[in-house]
Amino acid sequence: MSGTGITRRHLLFGLAGIGIGGAAFGLLGRATRAPAPAPWVPRGLAEDDGWLLPPEERAAFEAADALVESDVFALRDAVDLPGGDLEALRVRSLSECVAACEADGRCEAFTYARASHPQPEKRRICWLKSEAAEREIAGAPDYVSGRRGGWGPD
Repeated sequence: MSGTGITRRHLLFGLAGIGIGGAAFGLLGRATRAPAPAPWVPRGLAEDDGWLLPPEERAAFEAADALVESDVFALRDAVDLPGGDLEALRVRSLSECVAACEADGRCEAFTYARASHPQPEKRRICWLKSEAAEREIAGAPDYVSGRRGGWGPD
């Protein structure tokens, strides 16, 4: 019932009335509407940041996104490689994405979306790529990409 805006009080005092579109007409015929309840937000979080972790735990969680070393891939921060996707994996860290691509002989490149990505559905997604895309999108701070064998001349 909370979604309609009718409170228990409205129901108790408006039994002789009629409910229309979330309004309750009481005995006096006056329309009343309860305010919508505020969304529940875990303690210590800003309402609109989209995270379920307190800030101190979030910092540790995002620290796993630091650049890692790889003997197989040349990595570039803030670069997205569009296209050529073999598969998309949800991983726990950048190093797990690098390891997944290293283990798959078909994987020539990858793009990893950081935990700080503004779209929650993309956070910590690793796209394994069948080919290293010719086109790259630089200045994409929410991504890290790697190419097998390097990036070529700069």
